[in-house]
Amino acid sequence: PTLSVKNIILNLHRLFSHCINPLIEKFGDNLVLISAYRNKEVNKILGGVENSQHIYGYAADIAINNNIPSAYLFNWCKLYIPQYHQLIWEYPERGNYSSDTINFSWVHISYIQGNNDKINSISSTNPRTHNAYKSEDTFFLNNFTHRIPFANQQKLK
Repeated sequence: PTLSVKNIILNLHRLFSHCINPLIEKFGDNLVLISAYRNKEVNKILGGVENSQHIYGYAADIAINNNIPSAYLFNWCKLYIPQYHQLIWEYPERGNYSSDTINFSWVHISYIQGNNDKINSISSTNPRTHNAYKSEDTFFLNNFTHRIPFANQQKLK
């Protein structure tokens, strides 16, 4: 992928057309766009991986206001967004979004033209979170459990 302004803008346009705009239609002002495009410096400051989808304009991190769980947002995206590359339920043990704290759960969603495999994952540093999703269908790698079927907050209690 090329980090040209033209490509980044095109990638963001595709991300919004396929993923973010349907979320805005559904959730309106309750949708919180936490992060989308990040240059390499900002990405590093925020602790993003070196080759983050955010630096190409492929990805956004989102949450919902009004004490709506990130699990609901993840599941809605899985069911109603027809094309996406990755859907990651991030740090569900942190709880619902609040503008009063930086310590909350969110959903990462990405769209890559021609490469939308619908990879569904959970990210956490808590081993109990990953154990709750351990099955013959999932696999664990670098604080991610991949191929989770749905987000289920009850599994984490």
